[in-house]
Order: sequence, then structure tokens, then C-alpha cells
Amino acid sequence: MFKKLQIVLIVIVVLLTSVWGVKVKKASANKSGIIVVLDAGHGGIDAGVIASGGQKESDLNLDICYKIKTELEKSCIGVVMTRRSYGGLYGVATKGFKLRDMKKRKEIIESSNARLVVSIHINKCPFEYRKGAQVFYKIADNSSKTFANFLQKDLNALPNADKDNACLVGDYYVLNCSNIPSVLVECGFFSNKENESQLLQEEYRLSLAGVISANIAKFLLGGF
Repeated sequence: MFKKLQIVLIVIVVLLTSVWGVKVKKASANKSGIIVVLDAGHGGIDAGVIASGGQKESDLNLDICYKIKTELEKSCIGVVMTRRSYGGLYGVATKGFKLRDMKKRKEIIESSNARLVVSIHINKCPFEYRKGAQVFYKIADNSSKTFANFLQKDLNALPNADKDNACLVGDYYVLNCSNIPSVLVECGFFSNKENESQLLQEEYRLSLAGVISANIAKFLLGGF
């Protein structure tokens, strides 16, 4: 009788250990609970700026966001993407599509429980000498400004960057539509030939994503 009881107890312990092990594994595989929103600018009929070879800003914005997402998930940081495909967020492409698109982004941001919003774009201007990435931050928000300063410094260290680029306050809807710290990154200029060439290279976009994701992780995990 005693031996039978021992066997039963051993079986129970093994079962409990097995169940506990599954729970531990699931917990370690879960996200940290820390979330960032990655916003790929434009999309669908709104292509953004166009490279000399016809490449769309909207497509490269999405590619960079996915590269950032891959890096952040290695640190167990949860990622919410406002745009997951090449399409826009406006539904039917009729009058007022841009406003519907922006309101949908706001809706996603506000329901995300995120601690940070990072919007990705590419720039273009009449002055071909302008080059390098530039960061814009949420109006009257010290956390956004602090993050933007650190990120700008590291982006200025990338090849062919303007070392004097400074982050600026940004009067953009996506930055100021919520109470969450937010920045918008213009990753370079299609109007600068060297910048354009870099942005069209997979390796350079990986470098951009690496710098941006590393700063996001530092900010969210208390590294600043």
C-alpha cells in the first residue's frame, strides 16, 4: 500500500512539474508588457515622396518599420504597427481619404497602451545639399524631446549624415494626436543623390533600423 502511495505521489509531482514547466516557458516567451507603436508613413494611393527611379517612400517606410520591429522583438518589446501592408488606412480611396487615414492611425495609437510612438518617413526638398536623418518630437513634451535628442545624435553618426542636424519640435498630427511620447523620423532625403542611393540599399536600411531600435529599447527599458 505504501509503495503504491509513493508511486501515486511521484506521478503527481511529475505532472505538476511538467505543468509548471509549460507555464514558465509561456511566461518567458511573452512580451515584456512594454509596447511601442511603429507608424509607417503614407500608404496606398498616398505614396509620399518618390525616388528618381520611381521607388515609393511609403514602401520603404514600411520596410524600415518591419526591420525595427524584428530588432525590438529580440528584446521582448511589443510592437503595434499602424500599417502592416502596402495599402493605406483610409478604406475606400474617395474624397477625404487622407483625413480618414490619419484618424485611423490615431485610433490605433490611442488603443495600443504604448509608451512611445515612432513614425517613419523619408524627406525631399528643393535644396540638394540637405542630407541625413532628422527627428521631430511632440510639442511641449519633455520625454519626446529627450528621446529625440539621443536618437538624433546616433543618426548623425551614420554614413553621409549631416553631423549638424538637430531634432526639432514637430507640428504633425501623428505626433500630437495622443498623450503618448512621440517622434517622427525623416530617414533621409530622396533629393540628395547620395542619400537616395543609400536609402535604396537593404544594408543601409538595416543600419537605420538598428540605430532607431537600439534607442527605442534604451528609452523604454530605462537606458537613458
